[in-house]
Amino acid sequence: MVRLLHTMLRVKNIGETLEFYGKYFDVKEQSKLEKPSGKIIIFAGHGPQGNTTILEFSQKPGPFPSSETFDFVHIAFEVTDIHELFDRFRQDGVEIIKEPRIDLDEEWIGSVRDPNGYKVEAIQYL
Repeated sequence: MVRLLHTMLRVKNIGETLEFYGKYFDVKEQSKLEKPSGKIIIFAGHGPQGNTTILEFSQKPGPFPSSETFDFVHIAFEVTDIHELFDRFRQDGVEIIKEPRIDLDEEWIGSVRDPNGYKVEAIQYL
């Protein structure tokens, strides 16, 4: 058996990141590690580790990498009401990259920028 366990995102501010993903995508902290080096790791998701794919948010001392140092493109979440979600993004001043639209796969899709500069897609299946 093979299955995806988690995806790690290096973050600037772990508290701000967890607040963003919790507020808009209902992601909740599952566990937290604090290392003597100052590195903080939070595993977060929609259910218990082992039962769902988890996001690993990692904050460590030192400069945050620039976009030239890695080639991460985006993460995506399925949502039930993309228009309500984007109303909340606009109200809260979240940077919108693409407004919701119906794409070639006949689904609603839109994208925003998270507090770390990562692109996050929201998809609502028709």
